[in-house]
Amino acid sequence: MQAPSKPILEVRNLVKHFPLRGTSHVVHACEGVSLNVLPGETLGIVGESGSGKTTLGRCILRLIEPTSGEIIFEDVDITKLGRRQLRRLRSDIQIVFQEPLDSFNPQLNIGYQIAEPLLVHRYCNKAEAKRRVGELLGLVGLPEDFENAYPSGVSGGELQRCSIARAIATNPKLIVLDEPTSALPPGTEDEVIAVLRDLQEKLGLSYVFISHDLLLVRSLCRRIAVMYLGQIVELGERDTIFGNPRHPYTRALMASVLFPDPTQRRQAGQRGEQLEGEIPSPIDLPDACYLAGRCPHVRDRCREELQELTEVEPGHWVRCWRSAEGELTYHGPDSLPMERDQGGPS
Repeated sequence: MQAPSKPILEVRNLVKHFPLRGTSHVVHACEGVSLNVLPGETLGIVGESGSGKTTLGRCILRLIEPTSGEIIFEDVDITKLGRRQLRRLRSDIQIVFQEPLDSFNPQLNIGYQIAEPLLVHRYCNKAEAKRRVGELLGLVGLPEDFENAYPSGVSGGELQRCSIARAIATNPKLIVLDEPTSALPPGTEDEVIAVLRDLQEKLGLSYVFISHDLLLVRSLCRRIAVMYLGQIVELGERDTIFGNPRHPYTRALMASVLFPDPTQRRQAGQRGEQLEGEIPSPIDLPDACYLAGRCPHVRDRCREELQELTEVEPGHWVRCWRSAEGELTYHGPDSLPMERDQGGPS
């Protein structure tokens, strides 16, 4: 039996708070996030807007500084690195942003901007960098003459391919993809995803894929972490998360998806999970379960105890004591829960 791969990235109990100027309050963007990424895999991070997905991705690269916690990349805690050490690490961890036009300087041609990380990290001289730019453009399916184009002169999909070319310029091992297709039309989105798949196969890349598009995440990711108000509420293999989600929030999220395949559409009577009420403010979070005020299965204990991420089966983690202790069981993504009799809701 082959030994399991050692993670290339481990995030341990990551916390990120944003202080509110002039007050003693903070925005709780990430609260105790723990996860890992294996070599060559794609880990999906999903959740609604404001769930902390992008903050998590930027903390991984230290584009923003975590409040506390550890980020271990190849056995090195990058939260403890100084500026010079961190700069060397940048070649191994890269990011592709959501809006490609915002990540390019409109006054510089595309070739110069793809070559820039090669020159900054002193991979090669200018002549070699020019040759390498042509190779990188070819890897993302663009002609070499794109190096002379300017960001405003190409389409959004083409410019996002250029972003990907720039991200792989220094031969990174891990790329954070922050909603890389959400600003693109559907046909172009498919082309960019095909490029990402091809590069992962050719270069052995690991991806952290941040998205609110559950169908896209299902097609691309091997494992999925579901975030709600800065916490991971469920984490597991793709087929487990989509086939039998165990957390009420995950089930509500899945129930909101409209599948294009008629054989996968919900039938009459299959309504999945329903959440009521408003999402709590990230400035004033509940002391216990963050979902307690909206969850149809709430008990007194939910309002009294902070929920821990618990392994309910090998590789499947859920932040819900009722699910972890077998009080809520399901038989599919659209099924209603079977509850052990606890004397009615409280």
